[in-house]
Order: sequence, then C-alpha cells, then structure tokens
Amino acid sequence: ITIENPPENRFNERLVTEITNSLETIKGNDNLKLLVFTSGVQGVFSKGFSYKDRLPEHAGPFIAAFGHMLYLLNEIPSISICEVDGPCIGGSMELMGFCDMVLASDRSTFGHPEIHAGLFPPVAAAFYPHLIGRNRTMELLMTGQIIGAAEAYDMGLINRIFPLRRFAEETEKFYTRIETASALTLKLTKKAIDAALYEKVMTAIRTSENIYVNELLPSRDAQEGVRAVIEGRKPKWLNR
Repeated sequence: ITIENPPENRFNERLVTEITNSLETIKGNDNLKLLVFTSGVQGVFSKGFSYKDRLPEHAGPFIAAFGHMLYLLNEIPSISICEVDGPCIGGSMELMGFCDMVLASDRSTFGHPEIHAGLFPPVAAAFYPHLIGRNRTMELLMTGQIIGAAEAYDMGLINRIFPLRRFAEETEKFYTRIETASALTLKLTKKAIDAALYEKVMTAIRTSENIYVNELLPSRDAQEGVRAVIEGRKPKWLNR
C-alpha cells in the first residue's frame, strides 16, 4: 500500500478511506504473505494528521475512522511491514506501530509533537507502553522530541536500520526471507504472538480514544493549541 499525499503525506479523510478500502480488499486473502506500507513521496513517509482535522468539529469522526483503519489492519492475517524513509511523525507513527515490523533508512526521524498543540496521540498512549515500556512512552509523548533512527531502534520502535544508498536492496532481501515461508505458518505464528498482547491493547485504545474525544478535545487548551499551530503562534495555556 503506497501512501501518497504530497508534499508531506499527511493523513486526511481521503487517505484514510483509501487505505481502509485497500485493507478490506485483501482481508480475506489467505495466500497473501506480506503487506508493505511505503511512501509515494520521496524523502518523507508521513508527517501525520493535518491539524485542521484536530479541530473539535472534525476530530471525533476522523479519529474514529483512523481507529477503524488500525483495527482492520490488526485483523489482516499476513505479516505487515512499514517501510520508512524520512520523517514518520504523529499519526503515521501509530500506523507504523500497528505493523508487525518496521524497516527504516538511516535518515528517518520519528516523534509525537502533539503535546505542543495541547493534545496527545490516543492510539500511541494506549499501545506504546506495551511496545516500548511506560517510562519511554512518557518521555516520547510528553516532550514531543523528534528522534533519529538509531534512538528509535534502541527504544524498540523499529526492527532494522539500512543505509539510504542500499535501502531498496536491503528491504528486498529482508522480504525474501519472509516470503520463503508458508503463508499458513506465517499467519499462525503471528496469531500466536498477538494472542499475548492485543486483547489488552484494543481495549486500552478504546479507553484512550474516549478520553481524547470526550475529555481532551472539548477543553480550552486543546482548542487553543490546535488553533495556535494553524495560525503559527505560541499557545496561551489556561490549564483547563
């Protein structure tokens, strides 16, 4: 699945709908071994959501549609891999986290800057503690820091880092190692691993989304933060 919405590959309603439709199409394909997410925009994977979609009048339905897309991805039996070259920021990191493995070029960057707009990423808040631990999740989401591929690897967010000049060659080699296996064995191996994790995660994501939509978004600070980003100014927090 190629993500293409130049220049920054930001997720919007059209992009989420197209990805969802693609996932629906392949959901029942028992012979599919490998699903790869890649970018159609050179040098950037995705810079996440447009902040206009975070305004209260748009955010509820959009968050629900994005969440449905991730739930559907979780139901795909084949192995999913996110192929990242360049910035992978915000909501695109949540998509990345839901993939089974992540391959990144050495120029890739990662981060959740939502805190600077008075927000938090609901899927990441629910999922990352299981993926990278509670304390590292706190640091990543509460500082909004953008990190490089090496630090993301150390945190456990990505599987492999490849030099940019050999990125295409090395990712193909990696895929070949998986494609030589039985589709059934791959599917059942994934099912066994996920059984230990995803029941708790999916429940936690619904709780996190409820906090985000019903408690955070109606707040004065969330509305001020998003509008400040859109207007290119510093937010004035009221802490309510």
